[in-house]
Amino acid sequence: CGCGDVVRYLKLKGYRAKGIELSESVLKEHARDLLKTGTVKQGTLTSLPYNDNSFDVVFSSEVLEHIEEELIPKVISELVRVSKSLIFLTISLRPSSNFNKYHITLKPRKWWENKFLKFPLEKRC
Repeated sequence: CGCGDVVRYLKLKGYRAKGIELSESVLKEHARDLLKTGTVKQGTLTSLPYNDNSFDVVFSSEVLEHIEEELIPKVISELVRVSKSLIFLTISLRPSSNFNKYHITLKPRKWWENKFLKFPLEKRC
């Protein structure tokens, strides 16, 4: 969830939003308020600190391309595990700055779709 901006926006709109962020220092510096209330947590996508079927919608934007390729199946498994029904994703398909230093799993859309469709999911768009 990075600095928690999307979580804050969703809460402002009346949703019960939660967030996970790998960097504890980012949370302490930019989302201390959300961290104190337990709205955001420090953690990893390979072991989400939530129960099965916890969320009506799981949302991830511009994150998965930063995950090591060998961890992608575990991350997808965790997203599926905590979702009741919907997973909404955006995944960058383009190189990042600094000679693609940050997008370490840069794959075409079809590759990502195939990874997700190995799970009991239905593609909607």
